[in-house]
Amino acid sequence: MKKTLFLLPLLLVAACGSSSTVVTRPVLQERAPFVPPVVAPAQQQPLEWVVVTRDNSQQKFSDLENRTGSSTMFALSPQGYQNLSLNVAELRRYIEQQNAVITAMRKYYEEQNSNQNSNNKDNK
Repeated sequence: MKKTLFLLPLLLVAACGSSSTVVTRPVLQERAPFVPPVVAPAQQQPLEWVVVTRDNSQQKFSDLENRTGSSTMFALSPQGYQNLSLNVAELRRYIEQQNAVITAMRKYYEEQNSNQNSNNKDNK
């Protein structure tokens, strides 16, 4: 009985130590085509620019109040207007670069998919 109790844990440990060979084989899968979502173009609202000077300020405020019922205006200094213009130009540059990246990605994936399709036809 003692021998059996001694051999049982030994057999269990020995069973855990056995190794089996695992064979893995790569499976080639076709890449899904790259289809970025179509983005709607920006819809901008019309703006009205008014130049207010000391000479015409009373007239401009009066015209604004008659048209809108409000005499509130937002103003930019010449430097503020220049900064606004530069910021819009920077946004435009960024958007154009992003469009170039998306176009390059689309071209890359379309070429890759067409190459895979031609290779699959050649292998058949």
